Amino acid sequence: ALLGVRITEQNLKIARDRLAADAVNTVAQARAAEERVRLSSRTVAVAEQAHEAARARFELGGGIAIQVQQAEEDLRRARLSLARTRVELVQAEIAVRHLANTLVGEFVKAPASCRRGATPASLGSGATFPPPHLPIDFPRKTTGSEQRD
Repeated sequence: ALLGVRITEQNLKIARDRLAADAVNTVAQARAAEERVRLSSRTVAVAEQAHEAARARFELGGGIAIQVQQAEEDLRRARLSLARTRVELVQAEIAVRHLANTLVGEFVKAPASCRRGATPASLGSGATFPPPHLPIDFPRKTTGSEQRD
C-alpha cells in the first residue's frame, strides 16, 4: 500500500510539473505572438510607404507599372501576414485564458469548484486550489492604453 501511495505521489508530481511547463510555454507563445503582431504591423507600414513611393515614381514617369504592381502585391502579402498573426495572437490568448480558468466564466456560470479564488472550504475537501506550485497570476492583464496592431 505504501508503494502505491509513493507511485501515486510521483505521478501527481509529474503531472504538476507538466502542467507548470505547459503554462510557461503557453504564456511564452502568447508573448511571441504579440511581438509577431507588432512586427507585422511595422511591415505593413513599410509596405504602404513602398507602394506610395512606387506609385509616385510611376506617376512622375520615373518608374514602370510592374514596380507598382509588385509593391501592391507586397502590401497585400504584408496585410495578409498581419491578419494571420492577429489570429495566432487570439488563439494564444485563448489558450492562456483556458489555463488560467477564466475563459469559461465569460460564457457560462462555472460551478464553485471551477471558479478562480475557490477555497478548499468551498470545495469541501482538503485540496488546495489553485495548486500552490502554479503561477496563477501568469496571464498578463491588458489595460485600455495598450493597443494591439
